[in-house]
Amino acid sequence: VAATGALILLPSIVLTGIAAVPHYRWTTPVRHTTAAPISDSQLPSAPSSLGSQAAWSKDVDGMLDVVGGAAGPVVLTTTGLMGLNPKDGSVRWTYQRDGAVYSALALGLATRSMDDIYLITSPNHRYIALRMSGPGFIINGGRQHHSSPDDHDVQPHVSLVLDSVTGKVTHEHVSAGGAFQLTDSALLDDTTVYSLDKGTELWDFRSARIRGLGLDPGTYIGTAGHASFLIESAKDRSLSLIPQAHPDQITPAPDFLTNRSGYPVIIDGWVGYFTSERESRTQSAIHPGHAHAASLDGLAKVTGADTQTYDLGVTLGVNTTASRASGTLALFPSNPPTKKTEGLPDNDRSWDGAPSVGQVFDPHSKAVKPARESAGISGIAVGITSRATETNPGGQITARTPDGHSASLPIAPGTTFYAPGTDDSSNAKLNDLAVAHAGGSYLSAVNTPGVTLVTLNAAPPGDGASQYVRIYGITGGK
Repeated sequence: VAATGALILLPSIVLTGIAAVPHYRWTTPVRHTTAAPISDSQLPSAPSSLGSQAAWSKDVDGMLDVVGGAAGPVVLTTTGLMGLNPKDGSVRWTYQRDGAVYSALALGLATRSMDDIYLITSPNHRYIALRMSGPGFIINGGRQHHSSPDDHDVQPHVSLVLDSVTGKVTHEHVSAGGAFQLTDSALLDDTTVYSLDKGTELWDFRSARIRGLGLDPGTYIGTAGHASFLIESAKDRSLSLIPQAHPDQITPAPDFLTNRSGYPVIIDGWVGYFTSERESRTQSAIHPGHAHAASLDGLAKVTGADTQTYDLGVTLGVNTTASRASGTLALFPSNPPTKKTEGLPDNDRSWDGAPSVGQVFDPHSKAVKPARESAGISGIAVGITSRATETNPGGQITARTPDGHSASLPIAPGTTFYAPGTDDSSNAKLNDLAVAHAGGSYLSAVNTPGVTLVTLNAAPPGDGASQYVRIYGITGGK
């Protein structure tokens, strides 16, 4: 595409349904506002405790995901992205693209509490990445991706990376899907690694130099190390680690604490792994093991990386829901709640009424503490504890952390599509997030720089496709 915006069709591009990449990019209207930069010294930190009341609330139609950017919350809706001011919920920057359909990067079990993942962040939270449904097929020399129809190389996505502070787009290109990982300075998208500051290609798994190593980018999607990636062996699909600057320096991965997809839960570049053999790795039973936390860069042997490890004690594994919400490595307890418990909260109801967070590792302070002593919201519970009645047609949400901090959040009458109740979906028992989400709760929470967010899905009950969400912003936590 020339500087004037004139369209040049390359021989390797054909149209399928909608125009191919250049036409798609240049004729799709984008409404984009940016915010002023903020120096690193002025960026907010995540609250270390729960405040007592909401400083602001905001209703968001079509909400898909929310994550912590470096300057505060970043929200994705069906119409686009917006970066929020953590102090008052005002909009700092926006990105809207007409007709865009945002792709879920990972599907969760609890649709009412927004468990699906659409946004990933770099370990330092400076960058946000997402994918949109893409333009078509590329043929004649393109690599066939999986089971592409008619031997064409499908390019079903457009990948986008933005600066989370300013909202500035730092990178955009078509993608065949597959691996999608962010470090602090690079993006791995399918087989290619791109520089985030220059937008240039650094290297590709398809190059002769890399192909001879028998490596594959795999399918892990999410935060990577500060300067390292998680990949797979092309032969046995085992996980390995590589520095982004030295892809030929391969280190086999340890026995990671994994989510239900079999991939590690990486928080701000840190990960947990088992250091003792467990009885079984079957999906139908759970067994404890001794675990440690380490920097992914340290495990990948990145030059100058932190190689210190931290003893996490004995655990059943990593609590993915609590870890994502709190920005910590939150672990399941060392033992299940009953002798008859055969699974984790997402498939075993015996966790009802029992805490699902034991030890917690904070990647910033490097402290390992029980949930009741740890900073932040690792063991938070959120539920509607006062239901709507004829005399009190609103309701009240209670948010509570294991250290005793709590917040009361009123639900104004007539502002939800249902009468707030105290059924299982309301989590009136105040189970923590992993247990509550498994029970179908439509409330959740996430700790972001400057503010703790509590979310209430106010959409009509039973309509899993609707996400009309009220965000409560709780500030004041130390």
